[in-house]
Amino acid sequence: MRRPSFGTALGIVGMITGAAVVCAVWIGRTGSAREGFVGFLTTSSDFGRVYNPKDAFAEFTFMNNSRNPLTLDAHTCCGVSARWIDNNKVPSGESTKLRLSYNSRPGLVNRRIHVTSSTGARFPLDLTGECLCGVRPNPLSGVLIEIPETRQSATQEALNLDSDDEIPFSVLNYRIEGTDIVTVLPDDDLAKSMMSHSLKLSVSPGGRNVEKGRLVLATSHPQAQEVIVPVCIRFVGDVAIRPSAFVLGRRSRTAKVQVYSRSGSVLHLQPNPNLPSGYTLGHLQGDGTSQILTLEATQQTDLGSAPGSVSVLIDGVRRRIPVVVLSDMSG
Repeated sequence: MRRPSFGTALGIVGMITGAAVVCAVWIGRTGSAREGFVGFLTTSSDFGRVYNPKDAFAEFTFMNNSRNPLTLDAHTCCGVSARWIDNNKVPSGESTKLRLSYNSRPGLVNRRIHVTSSTGARFPLDLTGECLCGVRPNPLSGVLIEIPETRQSATQEALNLDSDDEIPFSVLNYRIEGTDIVTVLPDDDLAKSMMSHSLKLSVSPGGRNVEKGRLVLATSHPQAQEVIVPVCIRFVGDVAIRPSAFVLGRRSRTAKVQVYSRSGSVLHLQPNPNLPSGYTLGHLQGDGTSQILTLEATQQTDLGSAPGSVSVLIDGVRRRIPVVVLSDMSG
């Protein structure tokens, strides 16, 4: 067997060294190694939907893993202020945080600022979100009203309006848009300057499926001259099941659901007793308008054999209630 010549061995060493250099460069470019990294860990942040202007901010962390200390300077744009939480002078191997705050008009926010370092490097940062106004409706996401299709009388739902920045306000006027089955029942204090106001929405019976609209209010609040509250009316069947399924797990082998009448009618339940071995279905009689069903699995029962659903006869109509087994069976 021939031994490799000196030139061949030298070539092999050169190939290995070159591969190591390429790997090192690749690691540095992809950020797989943090050594030598200089910059912000994230370059964009969304503060979400806020009503209080004090919540319209985001924080960015800057890392200096170079060998030299750096001095940073933030160049802000219209409506954005910057504050260094620690210090804008960052020693080698240290980090600092920059807080960007939005302090302009309500609405969608999409601002970009730049941070420069003492080496001349330039880092863009994006701040996004939505500043709604200084008046917060409760419920925050709007008004959702579920009404039984058989209901014959009007349904009322409460709505509160709260000042989120400690500025009292009055409600100057209001209107309903998009639906003609909703009317507003205000209290007597809407014209007064207060920290909170309440009103009720009255929904006429007899609708079908889903009605969507919105309540538009004009207020005296300097940051909330117009407040828009989504309104959704859903006409549903009289029988409701909460939660919508039996949920079983290793540590929770008993699951309950409540079956009740939205209109207050008396319900008649007939659970199907035909279940796999190891499972029992209990029926706890309530006041007639609300009743409890209990599905129980013994400790020895393999939950993998759980039925996909449980059949129940409710007022002569067969309903199937799903059975869910937690994936980790941890309960």
